[in-house]
This record gives sequence, C-alpha cells and structure tokens, in this order.
Amino acid sequence: MWESREFFMKNTFVRSIPFLLAFCAGLAVFLTAMFILQDGNLYDIFIEISGALLGVPIVFVIYDYTDYLISRRVNKTLFNGIKFEVNSVISQAVKVIDKIVNVKTKDIIQKLLVMRTSEIKKDIRMNKNAAKVFKDSSMKLMNLIYHGSNASVMDHDVLQNVMLIAKEFSILSELGDKSEIAAHIKQLAVQIDNWNDSSAQEEIKTQNPK
Repeated sequence: MWESREFFMKNTFVRSIPFLLAFCAGLAVFLTAMFILQDGNLYDIFIEISGALLGVPIVFVIYDYTDYLISRRVNKTLFNGIKFEVNSVISQAVKVIDKIVNVKTKDIIQKLLVMRTSEIKKDIRMNKNAAKVFKDSSMKLMNLIYHGSNASVMDHDVLQNVMLIAKEFSILSELGDKSEIAAHIKQLAVQIDNWNDSSAQEEIKTQNPK
C-alpha cells in the first residue's frame, strides 16, 4: 500500500547511510585538497575524487524521490481501478437485494442498517437467479482481493473488509431459510457500509499522506 511521508523519510534515511558516508568522505577529501595539499597534481586528483563522492548522494536523492512519486501515482491508479471494480460488483448485488427484500428506497444499505432482522425477513423472496448473482459476486470480489493483495495497493483492513463482503455473498448464495437470509443481509449491509467508509478514507490518505 502507499507509504506515509514519515515512513518514506525513515526508509530513505536508512538506505541513504552509505551515501551520507560517501558525502562526508567527499567533503573530507575536498577540504584536504583545499587547505592541506601543496602538490598541484595531487590537488587535481583529490578534487576529482571529491567531486565523484559528493555527486553520488545527490544522484541518489533525486532518483529515490522521483521513484517514490512515480510509485505513489501508479499505486493510486491501481487502487482506484480496484475500488471501481469492487463498487461495481457490490452495486449489482445490491440491486438484487433490493428486489428480494423490496426495500423501496434509493439508499438501500442505509435503510437495511436501521431495519430489524424480522422486518427484512418479512418480504424476502429468494430465488435461483439471486443466488447465482451472489455467488458470482463473491468470486469476483475474491479475485479482486487477490490482485489487490499482490499489487500491495490496499491495506489489511480494507482487504479484510472486502473479504467479509465476499464471504457474506457466498453464504447468501447457499441459504434457503428466510431468517438466516435476513440475518446475513443485515450483516452484509454493515460490511458494505464499512467498505464505503474505509475506501473513502483510503483515498483521502493517498491524496494527503500525513
């Protein structure tokens, strides 16, 4: 996932120790050439050596920071792509939930969050098509979890949240009892609400690292 600015600075400092030593050595050689050496030939050699030693850290800093900026931009693009796919899968499944529960509201998830399980159970009309959509949704989300984990663009909490949503979809695809379906739809609404919050916070964090 994206590095915070503090982590980046600490990591850069540790990796830059050899280059700091090279800079110090270059400075020492330069000062020696300027104030101690009397031989003109040695002076030229020492100046060339100091120039090389002093140039290495500068190149390192420029390269490392440029690499950080590029990686951060690439990771942000990957995260937004995966988030879009997750939202697309969830959106399609939520439309099916609306049909089998008959919530009759634009904000289905928020409505389910305030409904009691008994209220959700009352109008449930589960069918094979809904079960198939839930099963497919679970498989798609697990595939996105795999890619998001391998690309290291989503933190542990976000990945776990998507995994819980995928798990609820998988369970719903196999249930027949209305009480159990209602309970898992309620739990699914909680997980989707958590996802909406966590994905928004993750995007804010990547845009404004602390």
